[in-house]
Amino acid sequence: MNMSALGEHAAARRNHLTWIAPLVVFCAAVSYFTVFAMIPLLRDFPWLNLPLIGAGLLLSWLALRRARAERRGRATAWVGLTVSVLLAGLFSGYVFWLSYQLPGQEPAVAVGSLAPDFSLLDQEQRPTTLSEFRGRPVVLVFYRGHW
Repeated sequence: MNMSALGEHAAARRNHLTWIAPLVVFCAAVSYFTVFAMIPLLRDFPWLNLPLIGAGLLLSWLALRRARAERRGRATAWVGLTVSVLLAGLFSGYVFWLSYQLPGQEPAVAVGSLAPDFSLLDQEQRPTTLSEFRGRPVVLVFYRGHW
């Protein structure tokens, strides 16, 4: 292979960082909801996902610098950077804002304690309260939907 063929090959190479970077950000965000959501330490704060998203954003920035240096592929580098920033923003918005807007969990009734009294309609549309059955065994069956 002579030097001119090598130069043509180098000129024809693609800037793969342009598309790898948004893929890294996407995988970091998806892994939070699939794998890391089952681990409380990683679910409560995305210790591993944030550095991965930061690495994806850094790769996008490097792809843009490389495209500027080679004076070609700038538009696709900008698209890659924009997609990476949007994915990172959506992930951060969910983790740090939207998830904190969810209502807190009410404390559950302890085993062996009295259940709080409530009233529901029975199968004949008459109101029935739980306190009517105090002192007797009760089995509650809740059906989802209407038949």
